[in-house]
Amino acid sequence: MPAYQVSKDNYLHVVESYTIGHYRGEDSGAIYPEYEFRDIETYNLNPIKNHQIGNKTIEDLVKEACRQFPYAGEMFTSPQAKKIYLYIVTLENVSNIRIL
Repeated sequence: MPAYQVSKDNYLHVVESYTIGHYRGEDSGAIYPEYEFRDIETYNLNPIKNHQIGNKTIEDLVKEACRQFPYAGEMFTSPQAKKIYLYIVTLENVSNIRIL
């Protein structure tokens, strides 16, 4: 399942994670998975940053997500990023803001 990540420079990244191996913890000796992350889609939010989702602009949602969830991304999606992505996929001209 992909994760959705927003960045301060107004981009939304759709990221997939893959297990590529494992490693042993130094102290406990426990085995932990090792992941690799890959962007599968990237959207430039600047052209639509003033669009409203509910009572907030996309720009406000990005700022809020970056403030509340600074480490969200590869394996965790903030609620704001999910709202933005669900809005983006409903746009008729989504190809205009899609980069990757």
